[in-house]
Formats: sequence, structure tokens, C-alpha cells
Amino acid sequence: MASLRTPSGSILSPDTSSTEYHRLETFSNSHKEDDASPFLDSNSTQARSYKRPLLKTCLLQFLALLWLVPIIALLYLNFKNHVIGASAWCPGGKCWVDMFNYDTSITQHNLDRLDKENHNLLGTLQLVSKALEVWFSLIAASLVYIVTMMLAAKPDGLPIGYLNRPREFSELTGLFDPVLWTSSPPITGGLVRGTHKARIYLFIAMTVMLCIIANLMGPATAVLVLPSLQWIETDLIGNQHFEQYNSATPPGNGSIPKSWAWPCRESRLTSQNYSCAADVTGPALDAWIDGYVASRSAVQALSQQDYVSFAVNWTFQASSDPHKNDSNFVFWAPSRQVMADLSDDLLTMYNISRGVNKSSLAHPSEFESYATYNNSLQVRLQRSGPVIGTLPMMWTGRSQNATVTIVEPGQEIRCYRYYNLYNTPLVEGSASGNYTKCIRTGTGWDRANNRASFSVAGGYYADTNTFGPGVNVSVFYSDRAAFLPNGSLPDGFSGKCLTNGSIPRNITCDWDQFFKLDPLSPVNNRSSHVNTVEMSIKNDTESALLVIDFVAFSAFTNYTLDASPLTNPLSLVQIQNLPNNGTPMVLDPAWTLAAWSVDVNGRLDPSRKTTSMLLGVMKRVLKNPQDELQDDPLVDYLSLLPVIQTLSLIDHGLKNVSSTSVPDDQHPLMARNARLNVWAYGLSSRTSYLGIVVTIAGCLVVLIQVFLGLVDRRLHRSSTELLIAALEHPPGGEFTNVPRNEKEMARVRFHLKHNDGPRSLEFHVKR
Repeated sequence: MASLRTPSGSILSPDTSSTEYHRLETFSNSHKEDDASPFLDSNSTQARSYKRPLLKTCLLQFLALLWLVPIIALLYLNFKNHVIGASAWCPGGKCWVDMFNYDTSITQHNLDRLDKENHNLLGTLQLVSKALEVWFSLIAASLVYIVTMMLAAKPDGLPIGYLNRPREFSELTGLFDPVLWTSSPPITGGLVRGTHKARIYLFIAMTVMLCIIANLMGPATAVLVLPSLQWIETDLIGNQHFEQYNSATPPGNGSIPKSWAWPCRESRLTSQNYSCAADVTGPALDAWIDGYVASRSAVQALSQQDYVSFAVNWTFQASSDPHKNDSNFVFWAPSRQVMADLSDDLLTMYNISRGVNKSSLAHPSEFESYATYNNSLQVRLQRSGPVIGTLPMMWTGRSQNATVTIVEPGQEIRCYRYYNLYNTPLVEGSASGNYTKCIRTGTGWDRANNRASFSVAGGYYADTNTFGPGVNVSVFYSDRAAFLPNGSLPDGFSGKCLTNGSIPRNITCDWDQFFKLDPLSPVNNRSSHVNTVEMSIKNDTESALLVIDFVAFSAFTNYTLDASPLTNPLSLVQIQNLPNNGTPMVLDPAWTLAAWSVDVNGRLDPSRKTTSMLLGVMKRVLKNPQDELQDDPLVDYLSLLPVIQTLSLIDHGLKNVSSTSVPDDQHPLMARNARLNVWAYGLSSRTSYLGIVVTIAGCLVVLIQVFLGLVDRRLHRSSTELLIAALEHPPGGEFTNVPRNEKEMARVRFHLKHNDGPRSLEFHVKR
């Protein structure tokens, strides 16, 4: 091997037997006269600053800070749940689907066109998401580089195993590289100072966190930048709360029900002449019965209210006592008043969709809210409102099985023997829930115990050229009812108290005890606020009764109407969140007359669909009162649907919310809103919350990078420059006593010194 001549002229003979690095001290004296490394170009003497110019630094950090603009905008859109409209691309918020077009093929064409536009836009937004991810990765890499250079410039230096962290930190496979976890100084022992150890551990933690954030940033920005098709709840609109039902007084007493009494003058309603609404309520009841006959199901038979339709709803009312089988099916009558409001909502939406002038609408001040509903793929109109439930029951028998006991003028007891409650606990000694049911009637018991009557004229039979018997109908409201198992009277109660007629004067009867409510009784829910419709028919020799009784109780629910003819051509209103019970309510008998559209003491024509069916049923009862009429669905729902019709007509009063009148559980807010199927931003899934967390963490990373980038203005050094600086470092035996394995060698610390001048970067290995 050739000898190497030093600058002083002496000859250095190489030691061919040693392969170890030479220590730095060996060459320190010989290089004093030449500060520049022999590997540097001797002509490179131009002065050079190791700091980046301030203007360039500010420009680069501004570009990093600019990443926050789209991210903050996306966070704002998602936190605000910004609604775009019927399409993901909806300039100006106008994406008309033409929901109410009679030609549904045009509506479907618009939906297909918007769907194509959505696919194009979402593909573009995915590219935007990828650009934001790459942008953030550059910022995060810059942060790791700055921190790496700052630690390497410290007197204690940085383990050489972390030299490539700025380039490798975002690689998930790097988390499993043993060098990452073994290059740090030991937690205990060693000659390294504690502050240096803390800095290294924080550096490792920072790069690991940045690795996770950088790899999650792509999915996070995609979740935030891509809108989704979702159901959005609009704000509630309305400043009135429920005040009370008008059920305790006859219809039209102080107000004309909006839903059905529009053809009636107030004077006729005040006189209880409800036949004025026969063209409204009469066909409604007849059509409902016809719908049942056609569908053979009461819950599928529909009734109409203006532009919307609805059906009977029911729930299962379980017993409060698990050891008793006194459960019931509760049928719920939707409020026609709420139905009429929903019909107005639907008509307003239709008019706006067809371009009707704002001033021509029934509610011009609410134009904007309804216009917003039209800018959606689907809309479900919603209103909160009352609903009335009922427990109906039917009894048939000869007239002699019904007795009327006169207690005092205005105080009567009406009893029906062999009253079979098929869904109550078995009465001891009986095969079913067999009772004698007694109700007290007359205002002498309670002022609300009213009565109303009407009749149905007998039908004409052409084959015999005769008229059949008519039907007399009496409707009672009773505040109390008593059920006697197998007709057994309470202990100590005289049987003469229930005589058919007046009670002998020498007989004392404790009626308070007789009608006392028992909370533990299986028929307690049928023992107060009882409504009884008693229908009687007789011929020359026989008479029979059909008795329909029900208890009405009030509750509150939500009404929903899918406004699109494409998906809901019948405009069927759905009732959601039905309760299992409610509050018993007083019901004036005149409401039953209104449901049949007949005047007080009036007579119905037998040619109507409902009345002709009723006459046919009553003829069967007269022929054989013991016939199991409950097994005939037609009879069952001929009894049920008039009751539901009655309850659906009951209107209610509203009151403006004020400081002295605020909503509560018994007087809830009666408001409307809508569920819109639209393209929107929002936090609608768990992944969106992950996206929020990751992007907020990314914002903090950017702010830290900008701050450190302005504080530490060192020029960026490429891997090539670092390698050259390392090669310029003369060997000094730094690895002489280091075991020859990657773990130990990676722990050797290096120190970078930044200078002004040709040799602006010096690489030193720390011992």
C-alpha cells in the first residue's frame, strides 16, 4: 500500500494490520492548519449561511398553515350538519326532484340524473381527500425533520438509529422495527443525562403518534370531505302547546272542529244537529267499513282526511301483575285534527313545488320552511299530537238479560248479565271471565253522566213488501262501572238493590262500596269513564240488545307522512311511538252521534252502507242472541270502527306558549318538522367522530410545525448532504468498544453542528 504524505511533508505509513476506526484525537493536531476537510473542494470558499431566508421561511410556513383552511371548513360543515340538498352537487341549494309530478317517470328520471352527478362528484372529492393526506404527510415529515435536527444539535446528540426517522416515520412497518425501540438509551443506568433520556423518549412517542395520525389522515379527511345521503331532522316549528280535549262537551260547543264540521253552521252544531256534516262524516264511516270488507282487516282498511289517509293502530297492553292474564289489545284512533294539519302541510309543499306564488299560500310566513322540505330526495312530514286509545267490548243478549234499576230520579243502574270478557282472568266456577256488568247513569251520580239517542229506520224488503224492524240506539257516558264475577253480589249487599225497576224504600244499598274502584282488580281499566252504546231491536214477540262499550283514554304521539307520491301513493300517515296506556277521559255521548252524522233523537236512513249492515247484524241478534257474533269479523269491526270514528273526530284546543303557560308532560308542545333524505355533512357515524379526532390532532401538528419552523430556520438537509457530512467526519474509533450488532451500534449518538461558511454542516459522533 502506498504511503500518504501529510501537509507538513512527513510520511504516514498505513497500519495494514488494524481495521478499526481511528480516534478523532489522532488527527486533531495534524488538521489544525486546514480547517476545511481534505474531502472538500478547495475552491468552495464562498460564505454561506446555514439559515433559510426569513421570506422563504414565512412562505413555506404559510403553505403549511394553509392546510388548516380546508380542514377547518370541513370541520365547520360537519359540526353544523350542513345540508347540501337532493344532490351532493347542488349549486345554490336548488336541486329539484319534481317530487309531486303526476308523471312519476319524470321524477324517476331526475333521480337517475342526480345519482350520476353524485358519482362524478364523489370521485372528485376522493382525489381532494388524497391531496389533503399527501399535503399533511409533507408537513408532518417537516416537523419530524425539524425536531430531529434540533435534538441532533444538542450537546448530547441523538442516537444514530434515529437518523432516518424523518424519512421513515410514516411507515407502519417501521413501528415493528426493533431499532426504533432499542436505539433509545436505557431507562436506568448509563452515563446519559436524564434530560437527554426524556427528550429521546418524547421524540419516539412523537414519531409514533405522527405515524398513526399520518396513516389515519387519509380515511379521516375522506370521511369529512365526502357528504353522505342521510335523514336529517329539521328544527321544530310551532309556538303552541296542547291545552285540553273538547270531549267533555258536545261538538261545536265553543268551537267548530276543523277536520269535519266545515259544512255546518255554528247554530246547527250548538243545537246538536250533526246531520249537517253527513256529506263528510257519513261517507267517511261508510268508506271505512267498505275498506274493511274489501281488505278483511281493520288495520288495513283506510279512512280519508282531506288529502291524506290513515288506518286503525293497535298496541298490546300487558297486565301490571305478571300472575294475571288481563292483557288487552288497545286500539288507537288518530286525531283528524292533526290529519287535517298534515294535509295542509302536504298541500303547501305541493303548491310550492308547482311554483305557486308565496302570497297565495295559506301560511306565507312559513314559505321558507316548506321550500326547504322540497329540496330533498324524500321528505317525511312530522307533527306531534294527541291520540286516543280505547278498550272496546261487545255484549249481545235478550232484553230480559238487561235490567234498569231506578235509585232516585236522575240515578239509574243498568246491568248486563253474562258479560263475557274473553281476555280477563277466569272467574272462579266459570270457564271464562263471566261477569254481570253494571254502570251508573244519570246526572244525579255525576254531572258528566249524559245520554243521547237516535234510531235507524227499518229497511224495506221487496220480496215480502214489508218493512223490517228498526233499531233504537242509546249512548251513555258513565263515570263508574262495576263487574260482578258470575253475578255474585258483594258481601252484605241485598239482591233487591238490583231489582228491575225502582228499589223498595225499605232497602238500603251502599252504592259507594258497590262502585268502589279496586286498583288490583283485573277489570280496573274498564271500571271508570265508561261509554256504552246500547242498540235494541224487537219484533212482535222478541227483543234483543247489542251493547258496545269502550273506555277512551288520551295520550300523545308522533304522526309521520311520507310526502312523495312515488313511495307513498296513498299519502298514508304513519303513527310512531304509540304508548301502551293513557289518561281516561270524559266523552260526551253527542260525539257518537256526530260520528254517525245524525241529529239528537234523529233517524238514520237504512240505505246507507253502515246502517244497512247494522240492520243485518241486529236481525241476527234478534233471531239468535246466543249466536257467537264475536266470531264474525264483520260484526266485530262494525262495532269497532264507529268507535274509532267517534274518537278520531274529537278536537282539541291549543294555547300559545308564554311565561305563564309553558308545555309540560300533560300539555306538550304541538309542533311540526320534517325528516329530509338529503346529501349532507354531519357526525352521523362512529367513523365521522374518528375523522374529527384525527383532523383536530392534525391541526395541532400543523400549528406546532409552523411555530418550530419559524423558530428554527435551519436549511433543510437532504439525505445526501447528511451522508456527505458523515463521510467528511474523520474516523476516531467511536465504535471500537461497541459490540458488532445493530442494537448497540444504533445507540451511538451523533451530533450535528451548523455553521456559516463553506462547511456549514459538521457531523460528529459522540462517545
